[in-house]
Amino acid sequence: MIAMSSRQGKDGGTRSFCFRFRVITDTHVRADEQHTHNVNLERALQDIAANGTGSVGIMHAGDVTDHGFPDEYEAWNRNWHRFGGAVPPLYVTMGNHDVALENWEARLGQFLRGTGAEGIYHDHWIDGYHFIFLGTEEGLELFSSLSEKQLAWLDDKLGENAAADRPVFVFLHQPLLNTVAGSYEAQRWYGVVQDADLRAVLARHPQAILFTGHTHWELDASHTSYGVEGEGR
Repeated sequence: MIAMSSRQGKDGGTRSFCFRFRVITDTHVRADEQHTHNVNLERALQDIAANGTGSVGIMHAGDVTDHGFPDEYEAWNRNWHRFGGAVPPLYVTMGNHDVALENWEARLGQFLRGTGAEGIYHDHWIDGYHFIFLGTEEGLELFSSLSEKQLAWLDDKLGENAAADRPVFVFLHQPLLNTVAGSYEAQRWYGVVQDADLRAVLARHPQAILFTGHTHWELDASHTSYGVEGEGR
């Protein structure tokens, strides 16, 4: 992701600059180092190490692992640590595959220990930009469930030092209904229990940009946006 911004300098002129970060999702790491998912992650990190100069972070939108098992997090960390300082810092949110199996408390604990995440939901200011990570508070099979407390926290954080010309980047594993490929009701792959409540919070903060994962739909699917007017489908 490259965010373009323009600001007025002290001399009255306009300064334009790029702000770079990387977004990955649904890595579904397994315990087997040779599994396709693990190999794909390694290739992605190789690409970021080679081409991600200047990026302030790698933002992961959930489903770090395939089952949330301890040995999968061990494989994840071995893969990650191979690259050391060659890749930007990691920031994560959880997906249903990380925590949806039985025993919510145990799965949540494994996720937090395995990824180093600061909590179910957390935020970070990075080079003057706000990054907010949301997370389910129930171990549901497909959906995420956000408490009133988390939604109120999000509302407050979106207003923190807000500016109309400065985007805030929000990450949640499951997409809102009828937004991206795979999230349409007939496709049955949307996933926020409090969909209307989350929309209401985001609507109060038009500078918010929401990143999601979960759907696994191909880039040539209907309702894929390419960021160019007239070329999305």
